[in-house]
Amino acid sequence: MDTHSDDAVLQVAIQLEELGRDFYESLASVSTDADMTRICRGLALAESHHRDVFSHLRQELAAQGRSILVADADLAEARRVLKEVVVPDRSQMLQALLEGRPADLLDRAAEMERNSITYYRGLAEHMSEKGVVLTVLEEELSHLRTLERLGFRLRAERASTS
Repeated sequence: MDTHSDDAVLQVAIQLEELGRDFYESLASVSTDADMTRICRGLALAESHHRDVFSHLRQELAAQGRSILVADADLAEARRVLKEVVVPDRSQMLQALLEGRPADLLDRAAEMERNSITYYRGLAEHMSEKGVVLTVLEEELSHLRTLERLGFRLRAERASTS
């Protein structure tokens, strides 16, 4: 990866983290399950922290003269595409909860985490300073395991009441 593309990749990573944060905050706000609300709020904080980590890496690149200006329109388009693929809108979340399908939303969150993991693995392969990205990657793996456990519990509870 050429040094200037590190910055562009980090800018996309920041967008991913912001969308993850927004998704988890929205999910926490509509959830009626106390564990799900608590976990989603914690995940939103973690995603916000990841965004800060990547922003700091971008600042380091800028200090080294290795940053680039990605056009606002390009970033907006990347965010739009990521949002369409990753984040269900609030009405879809409410509908799933009203229909007793909170585990479906957790499946969507797990898919988002898997996509992030894939992205960060590719990012780590090409960056000279892998440590920070690998730390974030480990946290994303932890998020995935947490979501899978919660989804399993919610499905088991739903099955036992059916």
